[in-house]
This record gives sequence, structure tokens and C-alpha cells, in this order.
Amino acid sequence: AEVRVVAHRSSEKLRLELWGLETEWRALPLPQIPQPTAGLNLKPAVVRLLRREGIGYLLMSPGHDTYGLLATNVERNPEEWSLEWRAGQQGVALYALAPER
Repeated sequence: AEVRVVAHRSSEKLRLELWGLETEWRALPLPQIPQPTAGLNLKPAVVRLLRREGIGYLLMSPGHDTYGLLATNVERNPEEWSLEWRAGQQGVALYALAPER
């Protein structure tokens, strides 16, 4: 069996415990050093989902809440999201999903 814990790099000091159930719960050994791997990139899956749902445009406004942080990331890296900037005014931007490649 394999267990993978995917976490943001800011959680590297997070203390993990792994427990298993046979007849009773017991603590299982963990590797002492986490093994970092390449980041999990869900952006292509997000764009596929949007296309499948018939969504072709996103109206986004950068800010400090979750949606605003996402908009800030899109603003900095629209090509990573397969988005094309179309228009913007007063801090709000309109993006179109780029054509499928």
C-alpha cells in the first residue's frame, strides 16, 4: 500500500502521524525526511472542466480573498491557465479560454 500526502511547501514543518487499523488502531512508521516532488499542476484539468461545462470566459478581480489570489495568479501567468486576456477596467479583467491545442 502507498500513502501520499500532497501539501503546500509552506507546510514542510507540519507534523504527520499515520495510523492503521488491523484489529486495533496503531501508529505506523513514517519516513523521517519528506521527499519533495514536482508541484501538482491542476491548471489543465481546471480548464478542461470549464470547457466541458460550456464556460468560455472568466471575469476576475485580483484581491486578498481566495478568488482574488486566484485572479492574481491568472493575471501573472495567463498562458499557464490557457487563458487569453481580452479586456480590463478598474481592476477587473476578462479572460477567454484559449483554443484547445
